[in-house]
Amino acid sequence: MTNETLFVSTHRPAPQLRDGTYTVTVRQDLTIRGQAKGLRAVSKRFVVAGDHRALAPEDVVSVFPPEGSLGDHANVLPHVLLGRGTLPWEQTGGGDTSDLPWLALLLFDEDDQVDTAVLTLAEIAALPEFGDEPPMVGQRDDDRAVVLGVPRGRLAELIPTAAELSLLTHVRQKVVAGRAEGAELAAVLSARLPRAGRTSTAHLVSVAGRYRDGAFDLGTGDVVHLISLKSWRFACVQDGPGFAGIAESLDRTPATVSLPALGRPSVDPYLTRGFVPLPHHLRQADRTVSWYHGPLSPQRAADPGPTGLLPVRAADALLRVDRDNGMIDVSYASAWQLGRLLALRSKRFSTAYGNWRQARRRAHHVGGQVTPVPVLRAVGTADPTPPEVVGTWLAGLNRLTDVPFNYLVPDERMLPAESLRFFHLDPWWIRCLLDGALSLGRVTEGDVAYDREHLADLGAQRYPVVSGFLIRSALVSGFPGMLIDGYDVPVPENGDLTGLTPMTALPARRLSENVLLCLFTGDASTLHLHLRPETLHFGVDHDSNAPTGWRKLLRNDAGKLKKGRGVPVRWRQVSLAGTARPVEQVVDVAALAGDIGSPMTPARFAKEMIEGVPSVLFRRS
Repeated sequence: MTNETLFVSTHRPAPQLRDGTYTVTVRQDLTIRGQAKGLRAVSKRFVVAGDHRALAPEDVVSVFPPEGSLGDHANVLPHVLLGRGTLPWEQTGGGDTSDLPWLALLLFDEDDQVDTAVLTLAEIAALPEFGDEPPMVGQRDDDRAVVLGVPRGRLAELIPTAAELSLLTHVRQKVVAGRAEGAELAAVLSARLPRAGRTSTAHLVSVAGRYRDGAFDLGTGDVVHLISLKSWRFACVQDGPGFAGIAESLDRTPATVSLPALGRPSVDPYLTRGFVPLPHHLRQADRTVSWYHGPLSPQRAADPGPTGLLPVRAADALLRVDRDNGMIDVSYASAWQLGRLLALRSKRFSTAYGNWRQARRRAHHVGGQVTPVPVLRAVGTADPTPPEVVGTWLAGLNRLTDVPFNYLVPDERMLPAESLRFFHLDPWWIRCLLDGALSLGRVTEGDVAYDREHLADLGAQRYPVVSGFLIRSALVSGFPGMLIDGYDVPVPENGDLTGLTPMTALPARRLSENVLLCLFTGDASTLHLHLRPETLHFGVDHDSNAPTGWRKLLRNDAGKLKKGRGVPVRWRQVSLAGTARPVEQVVDVAALAGDIGSPMTPARFAKEMIEGVPSVLFRRS
């Protein structure tokens, strides 16, 4: 099954009512035996309040380049996706009833002198650009909006003409198996390319009623004010890698969460299995070095591990000694002790679990020889099912929630900067972690025997195979919308995923600003890193032989690139004080559309400008 994108030039709401207060009058005429009976007319008032000074947060689906990202975006025409397909045409950019969109996307870099202020509507009404606007129904003078102050000359260089504004706005919808599915999304593009080596800020601005005779009305002042509805920042690195470049350069040696072998037969078997030698302070204040490994194992481990060992009274019961070299393995003892500490730290869990455990044991021993521990409050008949808070907390522990990072990756060399590592979740490590959490109230041998008989399976879930990967990279912070799919079946060498079903993924967790942990229920052998489909973006192609250094390669009706060198990209020509000059980095959209061919529509222009969604495949081997 293949997914495509349908581009639509416009989607105007119909019927369309302008802002204002309306009255609907309903009258019913009734005739009985030739005599007219007059019935009282009923009138109802309603208000249409299309606010062009603010957008609801849910109206913005996504932006590209991603907010806060760092990469080579020099060829990208930034865009914003809106969740309602009719939104750009619910107002008009013209001063009449024209179908001109009322939204424009402007891009500023750190060298532009742009003032940003949050003003009340009363203060906005005092500005010359908004003084003639009638008050909006339902708004108050102390409501606030973000206002930009842009030098008149600079705005003349950046603001699109009416014809360009129409070309830069379109509607898209996902097509699955030849049928349109899902919500319509409206896209608004900027005509300016980001400058390399600069931080850029994009502003989605309202231009409602600001166009006259096909051009934006700049007024007569030195500064022009605009309402900013949405803004975000990103950085463009000189010749820096984009999403695919960063992903493809990730360090994957070794492929698993382990230290590289040192060439020493006595040590290498431990290192390749994810062990790390760590300082160990013994109870008698002696010091030694012991082996430790976390739950992220390079090899697939067998469940349930040593049978009959759990539950235990103390972590010492899980210490293991290597008879060949006399070193202690503290891995499972550490997991048990960590589980106990995490349980004690969670007051909600420890209280609910303790009360339920006491009530359950009390019910089991009523009439028996063992005197139950008194229950502090009435809990009724013991429910064999633990309280919801207990089940939820244990389920989170199964997914390593709240497990400190140094328990997962005990040595930073196991996950260096810009690296990716595969792993299998060690089910025995998790079982020990859970047993430590469930050891609250376990003091005597009788407690151990009771837990072995009645609580052995609590929280354990008899795991299916769980695998995953850790990534430490600028991808995590720079592309927060990144998607990861796992596959446990062979993927063709050409990367064709058609017909393959991704594995079930557990919720991914950001362990820090640039570290991401992903888990899959199954044996993931291939990972597919990609951006969301809505990040299908627009841009131009680098060509050192073109006058501006950029060219646009053309596409056929199927969206495939045509053979040939495409058309050159030209900069917009702006005439100020009688002198025409090009504005670098600002694409002459009208000229580009004319060079591509006619008839040109917003849908065709969008289809020609798409650059696709970058993606990268990783195989565990």
